[in-house]
Amino acid sequence: MPRSAHLLIGCLLALLLAGCGFKVFISDTRMSGAVPSAAEVAAAEATAAVELVNATPTASAAETDEIDQIIDDLTARVGEDLIATEAFSGKETPNAGPLRGMRVEASDHVRISAGRSQEVAVEASEYCRKDDKSVCSRVWLHGRPNSGSMGAWYPVVIFDYQAK
Repeated sequence: MPRSAHLLIGCLLALLLAGCGFKVFISDTRMSGAVPSAAEVAAAEATAAVELVNATPTASAAETDEIDQIIDDLTARVGEDLIATEAFSGKETPNAGPLRGMRVEASDHVRISAGRSQEVAVEASEYCRKDDKSVCSRVWLHGRPNSGSMGAWYPVVIFDYQAK
């Protein structure tokens, strides 16, 4: 073997041995600034939990029953088409941003279908219609625009929907 090959193998072996002896840990907290103390972290988490409880309106028993009835009705109607009464950008999940290609316009047909986790309808954040702010709902359904193969989540209030 030429002398340069021995030198190259020796360098690679030294690099390999030196690299394997170290652990690399990168913390996103450290990268964004000083690490807060455990007491500060606990206080921040307690404050966030209190704010979440105060910010989230609790549904009454009657509202919960109505939401459950709508979800059960929509589950029984999988495969039927609903007609959109206003435009809406489809969302991948009820709490996510718009999903490309899933926008519906007024008079578009959306077929009720099961989502990724086989849920047809879910309770999520409240959505009010743009043309009539008094019509609101927290029920979102998974539908396929124009009976396509892909679907997204839509608030039920954008459809001409009447429970059976």
